[in-house]
Amino acid sequence: SPHEKQINHDITRTYPNHPDFSSSQNSNGRLKDHLFNLVKAYSLIDPEVGYCQGLCFIAGHLLMHIPEEDAFSVFCELMMNEKFNLREYFKPDMYQVGLNIYILQCLVNESAPNLIGHFTSESVGFSSNGGSEIFSSFASSWFLTLFTSTFSFNFCSRIFDCLLLNGPSVIFEVGLNLILAD
Repeated sequence: SPHEKQINHDITRTYPNHPDFSSSQNSNGRLKDHLFNLVKAYSLIDPEVGYCQGLCFIAGHLLMHIPEEDAFSVFCELMMNEKFNLREYFKPDMYQVGLNIYILQCLVNESAPNLIGHFTSESVGFSSNGGSEIFSSFASSWFLTLFTSTFSFNFCSRIFDCLLLNGPSVIFEVGLNLILAD
């Protein structure tokens, strides 16, 4: 894969404190090779997407639950199956991520219009002209890593359960609830 060097570099930044991915002397890092294999294989079967760092977090989370071959199958379903179609997030233009951030902004505006003004005044995530910033400081990672780079393992495992059951709408539901939480 033309992405091998970058994948190797990013694996060390994927779950760096988790013993199954860590390179420290106190851990075996047993899942690092599986993660490399999974993400490399996907980059070969989907050259349009190729590789993006967020893929490691999703694949790594799956590897913490199921064996490598099963994780690859589930990962491919998440990426390519029409129900999930997460590959749209990782295309080079990342158009879907930007669109989803805009949709999330609209949902927040519908539920709590004053909150958008607050975000704008604090220069957090949403632009003042009513559009969304493509790489919002918080929401882009939610879509690109399915919350795994931000929240606890157990919380993210529950999100994955809901995602597998209900599809990507759960990302909006969780995101909206996080933003609107007191």
